[in-house]
Amino acid sequence: MNIFNKILEDYYANDTRLGCPSKDYAAQRRRMNAMATMTMSNGFSIPPKGRKLSKGGKTRTELEAAGKAIFERNLAAEVSFREAHANQPGWGIRRINAAIEKRLHLKPSATQGRE
Repeated sequence: MNIFNKILEDYYANDTRLGCPSKDYAAQRRRMNAMATMTMSNGFSIPPKGRKLSKGGKTRTELEAAGKAIFERNLAAEVSFREAHANQPGWGIRRINAAIEKRLHLKPSATQGRE
């Protein structure tokens, strides 16, 4: 390798260094050509990530499915509790909400008109 090749090597080294800004249009073209040559004109591909799993090996959707079923069951129990006690004397909205906060709507005898 002679001195001229070393000088040209330093001159063209910035074409492959991404942190160095291009000095002129020719340098930008050399950089684009060097990158296209390295990647065979396909660009830099990013491999797809796999599904993210929890410690138990379940996805987030699978973990939330159990909680969603419990929520829907509790919501249905709350709606039926409200409907059962709405027209009963002594059961105003404040008392119904207090009973729901105490989770009385989840007990089996809650819809039988407790007073």
